[in-house]
Amino acid sequence: MSYNQYMEYKKFKELLQEANLNVKQFCQLSSVPYSTCNNWTTSSTPSWVQSWLKLYIENQKLQTFKALAKSICDDKNS
Repeated sequence: MSYNQYMEYKKFKELLQEANLNVKQFCQLSSVPYSTCNNWTTSSTPSWVQSWLKLYIENQKLQTFKALAKSICDDKNS
């Protein structure tokens, strides 16, 4: 099993788009300095960022599902 320590900046931007985040929002949520993220344009993005964003995206989907399920249950109980 190979372990890639870095991800390309292009992939980072794609995941940000999928997460409906911009770089500034990502930095605020993850407590990464904005200047550090800007450095990723010329270097590589750390691998933890990919897993962080994938978990963030999954959590957003689950929150949407949870709200929908609650709405359906509330409608049935009305």
